[in-house]
Amino acid sequence: TSASVYPGSYNSAEELSHDSTFPAGPNSRMQIRLWKGPKGLGFSVGGGLGTSQPPHIKRIYSGSPAHKSGRLIPGDIIISVNGVDLSSLSHVEVVNVIRYMPMGDVVLNVARHQAAR
Repeated sequence: TSASVYPGSYNSAEELSHDSTFPAGPNSRMQIRLWKGPKGLGFSVGGGLGTSQPPHIKRIYSGSPAHKSGRLIPGDIIISVNGVDLSSLSHVEVVNVIRYMPMGDVVLNVARHQAAR
């Protein structure tokens, strides 16, 4: 099951940070800062407590802040969003945490398994 976190078209005026590349390693973790505008971050989420997978990026929408950053890929595990730990939240709760974050800077702590690269 997945739910979209504000998919849609995005314009090039969206601001984002250009952090360094994902670190190497079998279970790398990275903090990624994106700018959330009125159309959101531009990815769908899968997983959550009660499913067979942890919260993760399911799809990235073309032209979105997530896409423009070049740093997220489908399969990246979302550990926390603006300090909110997602590990004990259901799928719907994860989607709602991301959806209802206020516009502005959003900090995602993500993990990537080597196999996802």
